[in-house]
Amino acid sequence: MRPLRFTPQLKSLIWGGEKIAPYKGIRTGGRNIGESWELSGVAGNESVVAEGEYAGRTLPELIARYGDKLVGAYAGETFPLLLKLLDARESLSVQVHPGDAYAHEHENGKLGKTEAWLILRAEPGSELVYGIVPGTELERLR
Repeated sequence: MRPLRFTPQLKSLIWGGEKIAPYKGIRTGGRNIGESWELSGVAGNESVVAEGEYAGRTLPELIARYGDKLVGAYAGETFPLLLKLLDARESLSVQVHPGDAYAHEHENGKLGKTEAWLILRAEPGSELVYGIVPGTELERLR
């Protein structure tokens, strides 16, 4: 199969900014775009092929049809990747990322969240906060 280009799904979020639209050469109608979902198999947010022979077909449809020729060992499983561009003009909320077992049991069979970040650009003074201060008690965190 030729490389597939999917239509990005733009997510207007309160903390979003204005950098994704010009980067991608698209118009947003003045919305603050916090995320552009580039590739997704998430139910209700499946990526759709933008052009060519497979235009209009979703990623799960293509996986069902082409299986391991398209996704290798992930054929027959939930597609495990969600690729996004983020523009966080404001501070994001606290994010909780459960593992697969917890998410499957408590989040309607969903996959957990493991992440890899590649920061393309950060304004001076930006920071990424990860983890919890050692000694933080559960009750205080709640």
